[in-house]
Amino acid sequence: MKKISFLYQFTIGACFLIFLGLYLHMDSSAMGSSPLQNTALQPQDSPLISAEINALQHKMWACFACIGALFCGLTFVVIKKMNTQTDINFKEQHLQLDQLNQQNLLVQKEFMDDKVQEAQLLHQKLQNLVVNFEQQKISTPNFKTRFLLNRSNQLIPVMAQDIAYFFTQNKVVYVVDKNDQKYYTDQSLEELTQQLNPKDFFRANRQFILSIHSICKIHHYGNAKLKIDIAPACEEFIVISKAKVKEFKNWVANPQSTLAEIAE
Repeated sequence: MKKISFLYQFTIGACFLIFLGLYLHMDSSAMGSSPLQNTALQPQDSPLISAEINALQHKMWACFACIGALFCGLTFVVIKKMNTQTDINFKEQHLQLDQLNQQNLLVQKEFMDDKVQEAQLLHQKLQNLVVNFEQQKISTPNFKTRFLLNRSNQLIPVMAQDIAYFFTQNKVVYVVDKNDQKYYTDQSLEELTQQLNPKDFFRANRQFILSIHSICKIHHYGNAKLKIDIAPACEEFIVISKAKVKEFKNWVANPQSTLAEIAE
């Protein structure tokens, strides 16, 4: 609702006064031309009656003026009340809009806070993953995947996954691959044990390091010992001592076990 301006109020009051003046003028004219003045009782003939008529007219003018002033005052009060109510409604609407804006800001702030917390948690998880990865990278040894071996005065690279077993004979360490090709190396079995992945190789005894892929059969042998058949076949008996049987079984069943370094 538009606020009624003071000019609009003044226009209404002025129009009312004009209409009131016209009405009084018409009434005065009507009274001046009344039959009473045309009768034998003329003002010059009866001054008393003329004075009473003039007094009555003055009273009527005063009465209409009071009524007009009262009506204008009431009109002004009503319009002022309407303007005041309009201001109140406008202020209430403005207050409601402010409250809605504040609520929207609070909701947006909570939403942004939630997103910031989610981003922080995600960032923390990523940092933890990076730290764990770095720790695992540091703690996990780098096992050799390729060896440079000697054969017939030649140096031949051989992949660790192609090696069947290592064994020592007459203080020389030999390497046999899956194709039954024999090589030799200058490293000892102890050094090789540190370089080989314990998931794939096991130090069976003082003479042999076996690949899990070379084991064909496992036999019970003697007093709680084990005898191992491998491929390619070897002339030597490969026996797992009683003290290492449990470790050997765990290694076969669980590739995460470590290489044994216990010498008999």
